[in-house]
Amino acid sequence: KNPSFCVVAHAAPHDPFQATDALLKRVPESLRAGTSLTEESVRAKSRDPNKKTDFQTGEFGGFTEHEREVVYSAMLIGLDDGVRKIINSFKTNGLEKNTIVLFFSDNG
Repeated sequence: KNPSFCVVAHAAPHDPFQATDALLKRVPESLRAGTSLTEESVRAKSRDPNKKTDFQTGEFGGFTEHEREVVYSAMLIGLDDGVRKIINSFKTNGLEKNTIVLFFSDNG
């Protein structure tokens, strides 16, 4: 078969933080406990012009550290879903045995 090359550049996990209600609900309850985040509240906190991100002080937009962990986890769940769809399409098309998947992130 002919060789091919595919690059997928996911925005997640990256600023601005974004998460749908469906993704937030998939974050383990043990992590979500104590937060009341919704898709709407995440969007509002991500766009708050009065809140700055400062990695020295631990401030991250309008989010508390706990909220940031919850939203980040939801974003990773979405990323996992996207990568899973790509790998499943390789399998569906009989390409998984001759395919190398490399995953890179600039967020550790």
